[in-house]
Amino acid sequence: GCACDIPSHLYGFSFAPNPEWSRVWAGQAEILAYLHTVVDRFELRDHIRLGWAAEHAAFDPQTDTWIVKTGGHTLRARYLIGATGPLRVPKFPAITGVDEFAGPSMHSARWDRGIELKGRRVGIIGSAASAVQMIPKLAPQTEHLTVFQRTANYIVPKPNRAYTPLEKWALAHIPGCWRLLRWMLYWRYELRFHA
Repeated sequence: GCACDIPSHLYGFSFAPNPEWSRVWAGQAEILAYLHTVVDRFELRDHIRLGWAAEHAAFDPQTDTWIVKTGGHTLRARYLIGATGPLRVPKFPAITGVDEFAGPSMHSARWDRGIELKGRRVGIIGSAASAVQMIPKLAPQTEHLTVFQRTANYIVPKPNRAYTPLEKWALAHIPGCWRLLRWMLYWRYELRFHA
């Protein structure tokens, strides 16, 4: 059930519009395909290092560059962006007796595809963004699904309709159409949220 939690045209990069989003809120596979397209379009693949842990970074004022040391490598970069993603580290709730639970358990950040949920009694602890994406997909498969939440979230409608071929054509070919849509989405979903 992984998907955008904001409309696709607002989720994508402003410098790389995608008039071909299939739905108002795109799913994970479509988002990943879009990101691969952006990487290829801007010829970034040769500059990306996956699986390298940055161990130390220091700014060199004489060359105006960052010196970044990773396992066995030293890189120099004009810019250093801290994109550590703190939500990537699973946080388990402190629940008395959880060690005594005999059934399988997992965190959504470390999904175990080997655990079969179909026809089983399942409990989800939490009701934030990940749970909101999982629950609608898991509920029809399980015998019974129970959601445990500490604080209720605000629930808003998600009219996730498909874009029509005409809409996609207009976004790709009519000057300013995509920017207007993005501007409207911003005002509708982002600014009023804080109000």
